[in-house]
Amino acid sequence: MLTLLTHNSTAFIYKLKRIKRKLFGEAAYTRGHGAVTAGITDGLNRLGVEYNINVTRRSEIGDHVHVLSGFEALHFALGLKKKGKIKRLTVGPNVAVSSADEGGIIASELVDKMLVPSQWVLDAFVEDNPAVEGRIAIWCSGVNPDEWNLPKQLQVGHKRRCLLYLKYPQKKLAEQCMALLESMNIGYESIVYGSYTKDEMKAKLAGVDFAIVFSATETQGIALFEMWASDTPTFIWNQGNYQYKLRNYAASSAPYLSEETGCFFRDMQELETLLVQHTDLSVFHPRKWILANGTNEISARSFLNLISE
Repeated sequence: MLTLLTHNSTAFIYKLKRIKRKLFGEAAYTRGHGAVTAGITDGLNRLGVEYNINVTRRSEIGDHVHVLSGFEALHFALGLKKKGKIKRLTVGPNVAVSSADEGGIIASELVDKMLVPSQWVLDAFVEDNPAVEGRIAIWCSGVNPDEWNLPKQLQVGHKRRCLLYLKYPQKKLAEQCMALLESMNIGYESIVYGSYTKDEMKAKLAGVDFAIVFSATETQGIALFEMWASDTPTFIWNQGNYQYKLRNYAASSAPYLSEETGCFFRDMQELETLLVQHTDLSVFHPRKWILANGTNEISARSFLNLISE
């Protein structure tokens, strides 16, 4: 039996075992996206795999525990492995920002395998803590393609419209982008990360031809997967680096961007060139890419293969 633990299992963990220790920046480190848990459970259900999650009794814990998120959950699972209560312990992708966090505990010799969401994150983990090398693999969460199959509500010959997705952008860049769109007679709707519902996102995606995305970095970019599942091509600003605890890392704002899903740009000149070149968006096939690479079922199958290796 596979048991999944997340940061939401904290109450159970404290009930079983009082962990008297100082937590270092728990809110900053536990950055698991709820969509990751929802995606993997949906995928496992589709595959008919037996598992349980955030159990309430110790007797319900299976031989294999996978910690999706939360240092508290990881501490508890490590205790189980040390005592021989479980046979296998795997972790990720939302336990730590850096493999050096919490004293580098994620690199414990008791951890059999850890998952990270993309290549640049893997490189950073190995750089921060070489002890993880050889036990680390890339795994991306999926989306439900049926949920994001949105009929586009656009009329033939309509004025081009885009979704401007803003996740911690530089204010000047966002303003320049809006001015560029207006000068090119391209309509737009904006949406700000952290301040919208899923239904609002769906409604906006149904009414646009493409999206322009401003995000400093993404470990995976689940919102991008949702856009692609709605068959919305994306033009994505990429600054190419990430800073954490005064260290700089090579990074990406869209690790899974491909020729089928869109293009990167670095400044307004490059964005303008893209908008001129791609008046015909039929060269992109973002939903096709998702159906081949990014569904919950595909993700769950990859997950099972990786954690069992």
